[in-house]
Amino acid sequence: MTNGFGEDRVRVVTVHTFQGGERDVMVFSLVAGEGMHPGAISWVSGQLNLWNVAITRARNHLMMVGDKSL
Repeated sequence: MTNGFGEDRVRVVTVHTFQGGERDVMVFSLVAGEGMHPGAISWVSGQLNLWNVAITRARNHLMMVGDKSL
């Protein structure tokens, strides 16, 4: 989405896209939840480098969306 001046206001991308970049506000979805294959959840939990990128790219606000019990 753009604001009419060609400036990106909202971007929906993977965490890989933000390596080396920052945004004022980040909404981070954990994409893991009840009913997922155990191997998929294990893979997500083992990606510490991606977690680091995801949670350090917000300048002001980081909102995380996910299954709290997981």
